[in-house]
Amino acid sequence: AFDYNNSVLAKSDIKSPESFDPELPTEPIGSQGLSEAEINEKFTQNKSSFFKCYTQVIQKDPSIKGEVALSFTIENNGKLSVAEVVSSQIKNEDFKKCLVDVLKRLEFRNFSGPPISTLLPMNFDQ
Repeated sequence: AFDYNNSVLAKSDIKSPESFDPELPTEPIGSQGLSEAEINEKFTQNKSSFFKCYTQVIQKDPSIKGEVALSFTIENNGKLSVAEVVSSQIKNEDFKKCLVDVLKRLEFRNFSGPPISTLLPMNFDQ
């Protein structure tokens, strides 16, 4: 029910810097930006909560399945400022609201730098 790990975003290479520039200010490790791995781990930890939304909708109609894309922005304080379903093959409004509610409950650690906006593709298929 959760196909993010098979998405193009999850399979993208993470490139490390070629060299260290000593002129750049350094920050404590706890305040650096969030890594893609940290974001992926948070969604993996909460996979069952997203699946509960799907379980509720298939109880009413077992034939429902499809892809959903969630868009969200993580602010520096670790909370989401934007959380929405940007596309869905599943047209059930209660299902989409449930997904957004789960998304809004996620919290990340504080970090420095600009807010992080991203898209989470998910595939719900029994």
